[in-house]
Formats: sequence, C-alpha cells, structure tokens
Amino acid sequence: RYLLERRKLVECRSASTTLQSYWRMSVAQDKLALLRATTIVQSLTRAKLGGDDFKELKASASHVEAMTRMFLVRASFQSGIKSATIAQSFLRMYESRDLFSRLKSASVSLQSLWRRAKSK
Repeated sequence: RYLLERRKLVECRSASTTLQSYWRMSVAQDKLALLRATTIVQSLTRAKLGGDDFKELKASASHVEAMTRMFLVRASFQSGIKSATIAQSFLRMYESRDLFSRLKSASVSLQSLWRRAKSK
C-alpha cells in the first residue's frame, strides 16, 4: 500500500512539474510575441517620425564637427603665430646684442686710440 501511494505521489509531482513547465513556456512565448510586436511598432513609428529628426540631428552633428575643426585649426594657427613671435623676439634680441657688442668694441677701440694719442 505504501509503495502505491508513493508512486501516485511521484506521478502527481511529475505531472504538476510538467504542467508548470508548459505554463511558463506559454507565458514566455506570449511575452516574446508581445515584445516582437512592440518592437515592430516602435520601429515603424521611429521610421515615420524620425526622418525629419534624423536630418536635423545630422545637420547639427555636421555643425558641431565643423566648429570643432575650426577650433582645432584656429588653435594650431595661434600656436604657429606664437612660435613665430617667439622666433622673431629671439632674432631681435640676438641682433640688438650683436649691435651692442660691436658698438662697445668700437668705443673701446676708439677710447684706446684716443688714450694712446693723448699720451704721446
């Protein structure tokens, strides 16, 4: 008698597990079908409404890219101008030092000649 009851209990559990499995599968399939339908509706809605928005976004993106390129070119140009200014500054400094050195040397030579002529 115990074995018969045990066998019935095992069969009932197995049957209930099978029913639960089929029920979960059915619910999952319904959810998947609903998700697919929703995705299709969203896709069609985006296609319908998104044409103008896409064009506007593309134009905005192009404008942002152009402004970025302009900023980078301007920064590069400014850097070039700064480098040229520094090079000019160093050249002027070198020329003024060279001129000062030559004038100093000439004045020392003149002073030396003057002192020599004065001493005779």
